[in-house]
Formats: sequence, C-alpha cells, structure tokens
Amino acid sequence: PPHAMQPANSAIPSRRNPVGHAIALASIRSVNTERQFQITVMDPADNETAERDEAEIDRTFSPPHHNWLPIPYRLNVRWGRQRPAIELREGRFFTIVGAVLIQPAAAVPRPTFNASAPRMPDLSQNLRPQWPGLCGATAAADVLYQIGHRDPAIIAGYPFGPAPAADRNADRLIAGVSVALGQPKKPHPAIAADSLAGRMGNRNGHGATALGITTGLRSWLEDHVGDSWRADLAFLDDAPGNRSPAEQQGWCGRLGAAIASGGGCLLLLWEGADW
Repeated sequence: PPHAMQPANSAIPSRRNPVGHAIALASIRSVNTERQFQITVMDPADNETAERDEAEIDRTFSPPHHNWLPIPYRLNVRWGRQRPAIELREGRFFTIVGAVLIQPAAAVPRPTFNASAPRMPDLSQNLRPQWPGLCGATAAADVLYQIGHRDPAIIAGYPFGPAPAADRNADRLIAGVSVALGQPKKPHPAIAADSLAGRMGNRNGHGATALGITTGLRSWLEDHVGDSWRADLAFLDDAPGNRSPAEQQGWCGRLGAAIASGGGCLLLLWEGADW
C-alpha cells in the first residue's frame, strides 16, 4: 500500500532520522525455557483501502473505515548482532531499534515477559491517501485508544468505534480534519498542529523521528492527563561489540512492563535484520 513503509535516511538507526516504520505492540510472551519471544502487533500499514477509488466504493456501498477490532499479527522475535528483529512481511525483516513507552507516571517498571493489551484497535495510516508518513501517529492512536478503556481522559473527545463519526474523529486525532469522499484531492493537506502527527513534527508527510514521536506523545499527555502519564523513549544505540541475546531479552522486558502497568508501547523499526 502507498506510504506503508517510510525509508530510513541512514544505514545506522538514529533518534533524529524518520523511523523506517512504527507499529503498536499488543502483546509479548515468552514461549520456552530458552526465553524465545512471540509478539502480536497492530500494523497501521496493513489496510489497503486507500487503493480503492470512489467508483468502487459506490458499487460496494462500503466506504473506507478504520478497524476498531483487534487484527493482530503474531511474530517471532529473533536476536540479532545488536538488536532484535521481526519478519513483518514475508521475506522482509525489520529490526526493532527502539520503543516509545507510555506508562502511568507512578508506575515502577519491572521487566515482564508475558503481558497483553486487550481491545486495541487496528487503525489505518492509509485510510486517507492524501496524508503519507503517518505510521507513528496512527500506531500512537492505537495505543491511546487502548489505554482509554482504563483511563478515558487520555482520549477524551475521541469516542470509540466502529462508527463513521468515530472514523472521522480518529482521522482528526491522527492528522487533523478528515478529507471526505468527493472533495478535491490534494497531495498534502495541512496536518493540524494539535493532531498527533502535528505534535510529532510530521509537517509534510515525511514521517516522524523517534524523538518527534516521543515529544508529540508527551505533548498530548500533558494536555489531556497532566503529569499522571509519561512517555519515554527506549532507544537501542550501538553497543560496543555485540549485544548478547540476554541483553536484548532484558530490553524486551521493558516493553512487557509498560503494557503490564496499564500502558502500552510503539515499536520503532528499520528495514533489515542486522547492523
């Protein structure tokens, strides 16, 4: 689908380059005594409704819509030389280079290897093709809606779907005012400054950086729930030599801790299996 994966601008992961792709983590679990992990993810790039034109929509009476019920992918985590990797598409490996963790401010994270985030929607970054590069904002919206089942204030003013009005509000949350069917298509309608994409610094559809995603989420939390929630960037910089599987596993425990605390996390990806 268009704009599904944003190309990395550097061969080495960086906090200041647009991430290769961002997805929402729905669960993590240890599957054997060797502490191999499986994760389930919500991928905002897997909805291809943006490919459909208005004539096709008229014939099927099925306008594009966000997925409000979980449609997760279950993936095995593989340990690389420096960082874990997943096969997000058949034959296409992506390395997990970092995560943005959203947690209650009072949480005391303890590494957790079995945790799940129920009722997370699977919103689409491709629903409005005029807005490219929205994986970070869309994955963040998935996590905020999921947390909202426990703390409605975090997503106040943005009701849950499925419903056409909820789809429009999800568009507004992700990037700004929705582009309705039948309106003239523009290459890059303005992304609203107070939307998630706007707060993340995604102004022209070029994607968001790891720092931008974190800063945008912090801005959202400050405006909606004050200091009762926090967003933290856990980035896997190059380590001297190799990073052992045990060290990579320990880092993954932070992801489970964020979910177990009642929060959630976004995984930040670069295409490729190792650096």
